[in-house]
Amino acid sequence: MPTEAGEGHTSLVKELKRDQKEKAGVVVLSVGGKGLLNAMVDGLRRAGWADAPVVAMETEGAHSLKAAMNAGWLVTLPAITSTDNTTGGGAHGFLRGGLRSGG
Repeated sequence: MPTEAGEGHTSLVKELKRDQKEKAGVVVLSVGGKGLLNAMVDGLRRAGWADAPVVAMETEGAHSLKAAMNAGWLVTLPAITSTDNTTGGGAHGFLRGGLRSGG
């Protein structure tokens, strides 16, 4: 069951689809945990835009997504060392849907 926040993030794609004449060429996100990325990908699928590329960036020192994608499984960071201590999510579990690490 999607969370209320997840449904809110998913609605961003509904708004884009309503307001844009064409499909998004790319979606760029600043991510920290997993909620926004999961919800946006879900929203893109619901909108019929599942093939739109998603670029997810995260703060160095709170790089739980990068660590999980590089490992190939759920990763818990030993510490959040970024000055932005509201992101990082501790553990990141979004490893489905053909995502690739950009390095």
